[in-house]
Amino acid sequence: MKRQMLVLAMCGVALMGADNPAKTRWTFEDDKTGALPAGWIAAKTGKGAGSVWKVLEDPSAPAGAKVLAQTSSDGPNSLFNLCVGESPKFTDVDLSVALKPASGKIDQGGGLVWRFQDADNYYVVRLNPLEGDFRLFHVVKGKRTQIGQTITVSDATGKWHTIRVVHEADHIRCSLNGKLHFDVRDATLRDAGRVGLWTKADAVTSFDDLSASSPATGNNTAAAGTLQQVLVVNTQDASVSLVDLATMKEIKRFPVGPRPYGIAVTRDGKTVAVGVEDEEQVKFFSLPDFTPKGAVRIGRMFNDHIVLSQDGTRIFVANFYSDDVVSIDVQTMKEVGRIEGCSAPHVVKFGPLKKNLFVTCKKVTGIAVVDPDEGKLVKFHQLNVNPRSLTFSPDESKVYFGSFWVNGFFAMDAETGKVSRIFAFDPPAENALPQEVTYHGVEAVSSNIVLAANEGRSYVDAVNVETGKLLDRLTDVSKPCCVERIPGSSTEAIRVLVSNIGDGTLQLVEVSKDGKMKSLGKAKVGAAPKRVAFVPAY
Repeated sequence: MKRQMLVLAMCGVALMGADNPAKTRWTFEDDKTGALPAGWIAAKTGKGAGSVWKVLEDPSAPAGAKVLAQTSSDGPNSLFNLCVGESPKFTDVDLSVALKPASGKIDQGGGLVWRFQDADNYYVVRLNPLEGDFRLFHVVKGKRTQIGQTITVSDATGKWHTIRVVHEADHIRCSLNGKLHFDVRDATLRDAGRVGLWTKADAVTSFDDLSASSPATGNNTAAAGTLQQVLVVNTQDASVSLVDLATMKEIKRFPVGPRPYGIAVTRDGKTVAVGVEDEEQVKFFSLPDFTPKGAVRIGRMFNDHIVLSQDGTRIFVANFYSDDVVSIDVQTMKEVGRIEGCSAPHVVKFGPLKKNLFVTCKKVTGIAVVDPDEGKLVKFHQLNVNPRSLTFSPDESKVYFGSFWVNGFFAMDAETGKVSRIFAFDPPAENALPQEVTYHGVEAVSSNIVLAANEGRSYVDAVNVETGKLLDRLTDVSKPCCVERIPGSSTEAIRVLVSNIGDGTLQLVEVSKDGKMKSLGKAKVGAAPKRVAFVPAY
């Protein structure tokens, strides 16, 4: 133990405890000048000269006289220079660093990496004074994909700046010099990983006072730290149930109006929007008391899904009869626009890249891709089958969907719309007659595992979409309709909620890393529960 603490002290690390990664700080004050700090690894995404990291003297540094710098100016444009700590690893993390861009003709500046799995898989947010922008990405299999929009900034080379990231479950917030620029959702990389530093190409940059801790509102293992309650719509008894996730008990049932379906909760957890279809309107209620706040008349509705925008300011409603995706401002509770051309839209869902909405269409059958910020249809992938639900590969290159009359679900190329595969599995011999209602809800729970709920035959399948193999089949369900992963659930044992139409329950299911499923309990709710919305705890 003394030897371990000595090594950590040489790295300039302050700990809450030797075995507790909750709070870690690197100042590099006790590290040898001209070398990598002990416990740090230099790496590269791409090939070429570069990624030369050293501890240097810098009297201007904010946390002492030493810094860790990327010193090579030889890197090509395609190279990302990385330096990460060997430990600790975080899933949810509050991460900050001071950085001083020094030079670079191709690129300048740098930033933070986290959930680092290896040199080809991680998140990064970076400042580039040369381009005058601040951007957020995930890197998957060496490919960098932007999350959110490019933020224009005017932060200068040769001066110290501070970047901070708070990532809890799929919720990412990034600040530059104390100003919040990103408040987005992304679930591409879900596993715990290392934290560290990043520059591109020939960017020579110094870093100091790097700190990492578990966020104040959450932890690294369970959703219970940030999510304690969930709302579920009871489509056949005009109500919404509030369920406690820890005990899986219904706390209260609220009347909302006849035939509710879509539901969304605002980021602050203070307002819920419910589509009440027999009243042809989206109704707003305050939380936790469910006092009516307002309503927006939509017109004729049928199984209209609702999703919250990435910035939390609007909801989008897939309106079946008008062929529109309706945009509603959550603060004013007023309609602010309609996106046309979706042909009887049903499911509306953001892809993992959190830019475009994907919409299942029922009249001209297919999947529409919508840019919600531009308010327009980007493309329409016409299909020969009628898609019922949607989920995605982590990089959004593939869309998985179920359909009517098919004992399986499909994989579609998100760019071209080409259906590349069907995952089909024999039903039980005693329950094999042809039927319209087959696989309904599909949910990706890891990079290679998709859960598919067979509503008509009452089972949930876990499928490896890389090998095409059926991993497990859960039969302790009753006409399962929707499957929803609980945000922030452990990567070792993922938890999902299954809405059971047959017995009127919301079921908690645990999924292991190898796809084995185990029921953890059922909450008795109202009649025909379907869509759910999680209530953040504040």
